Amino acid sequence: MAAGWAQNVKALASKLRSQWIDGKWIAPKIKAREAAKLKRETLLSGREWPHDPPRKEMKNIMKGHKHDRIAAERRKKIEETMARMPQIIADFKAKKAAEKLKAKKKD
Repeated sequence: MAAGWAQNVKALASKLRSQWIDGKWIAPKIKAREAAKLKRETLLSGREWPHDPPRKEMKNIMKGHKHDRIAAERRKKIEETMARMPQIIADFKAKKAAEKLKAKKKD
């Protein structure tokens, strides 16, 4: 029975899947076990089985750990901040000195 189906593989698409007709699901004409047998026979005879859904392409990029992903960015930011550090310290000392002077004037 399956050998006869192997001749008409392309005509089987609607018979292999269940269908939504008039508000209800209709079972496939060819059951899953029979479809598997037919697929096996078709592949063994050297022909391709066109009824499989296409496979999605796999992504190769692994997400990894966050600290690994942002390490270079973080090092660059730290380097830039350290280059500005003498100015930041000088501004801080000037601000504190001004606050100290202001506090002394209040007394």
